[in-house]
Amino acid sequence: MDSMVLLPFMMPLPVALTLVCTSVLAVMLYVRSFFTSTDTLPKMYYKESTLNTHLLNKSSIMRRPFRPSFWLKNRHVQTFLGCVRPQSIVHFEREYLQLSDKGVVALDWVIGANYVIRRNSPICIVFPSLTGDANSVSDLCACTARKGFRTVVFNSRGHGNSFLTTKKLQSFGDPLDVRQSVLYIHQKHQRSHIVAVAMGSGSTVLFSYLGEYGSSTRLKATAFISPVYDTTQTLIRGMSKFYEFSLLSKLKFILFKHAHALSEVVDMAKAMLCGSMLTFQEQVYCRSNESLDQFLERNDPMRDVDDISVPVLCVNSTDDPICKHNHTPFDIFQFYPNMLLVATDHGGHCGFLESVHRPSWTDKLVVDYLASVLEFTSKGYEHSG
Repeated sequence: MDSMVLLPFMMPLPVALTLVCTSVLAVMLYVRSFFTSTDTLPKMYYKESTLNTHLLNKSSIMRRPFRPSFWLKNRHVQTFLGCVRPQSIVHFEREYLQLSDKGVVALDWVIGANYVIRRNSPICIVFPSLTGDANSVSDLCACTARKGFRTVVFNSRGHGNSFLTTKKLQSFGDPLDVRQSVLYIHQKHQRSHIVAVAMGSGSTVLFSYLGEYGSSTRLKATAFISPVYDTTQTLIRGMSKFYEFSLLSKLKFILFKHAHALSEVVDMAKAMLCGSMLTFQEQVYCRSNESLDQFLERNDPMRDVDDISVPVLCVNSTDDPICKHNHTPFDIFQFYPNMLLVATDHGGHCGFLESVHRPSWTDKLVVDYLASVLEFTSKGYEHSG
C-alpha cells in the first residue's frame, strides 16, 4: 500500500511532472465546463425566400451560439431573472390616447438626449406581457432607441398604471385598441415606417392584430420573444400552478385597482376568488351572450394566421416552462415565406440571458432583424417564396 502511494515520487522527475500537469489540466477543464456552454447554434425554421436569405446573411447574431453561464441554463432561473433583474434606466413620456368608445390607452414614448431620433426615424411599438409595463421592457426599449428607432410602449386600457374610463378591460386576443393606436401613430408620423415587438403573453394581441387586419396593419415587420401560440393550452390550461398563480395574482391586482369602474359588469367577489386562469377569463372577459369556448375561439391569436402579410420573427426556447415546446407550430414557419422561427435549447420564458449583467440575447437579435427587414424593404426586394 505504502509503495503504491509513493509511486509518483519514485518516477523520474519529467514523468512525474507530466502526470501532475495532466491531472491539474483535466481538473481545470472539468471545472471550466460548468462555467461555459456548448457552442450549439440556434435552430432555424423557415421557408426558403429572398427575404429569409437576406435576413440570415445579414444577421450575425443568428449565426452565433446562445451561451448562457452554467447557472443560467436552468429554465426557471432564466424566467425568474427575466422578470426581477434590474433593467436599463429609461425615461418615458406618457401620452393618453382616447379611443372611439371613450376608452383610453397609455402610450409611453422613450425620451432622452442620448438617442438620435430624426423626423423620419422608424417607430418601434413594444408590447409588454399581459401584466407588464414600460419599466419591464426598458432594456429592449433602450436597445431599439440606440439603434435609431423612435420607441413607444403600448399599455392596454387599465394596464401600465393607467386609469380606466370604460366598463371593460380588453381581452388578450382583441386587437381593436391596437388598431386605433397604430392608425394614430401612423397619422402622427406619416413619414416613418412602423415595426413592433411583443413579449411573452403580450404576443397574443399582436398576433391577433396581424391576422385580423392582414395587409392593412401599417406595420413593416414584427418580432416576438417567447410568444404564446395556443392560449387555451398555454395561458388557460397548460401552465404549472406556480406560474398560473403568479400571473393570476397580477391580473387580480389590476382588476382590484379598477373595481369601481368594473363593478357593474364584473362580479368582483367571484373574480377575486377564482383559482384558475380559465375561470378568471370567464368571469372578467367573457361577453354575456357567449360561451367560454366561443370566447377562447374569438381570442385565439392564430385564428387568422393565413392572413398575416408582414415579416414575422419568433424566438422560442425549447425549455420554456410556460410556452411548452410541443405547442410551437413549426409547420407554419416552414410553409409561409414571411415567417422565421429561431429556437434555442436554453432561455426559459422571456429570459435569454447570457449573463445577469448584460441585456438579453434576444434584444439585439430582434432589433437587428427589424433593421434588416427595413433595409430589405427600402431596397425594393421581393420576398416571395
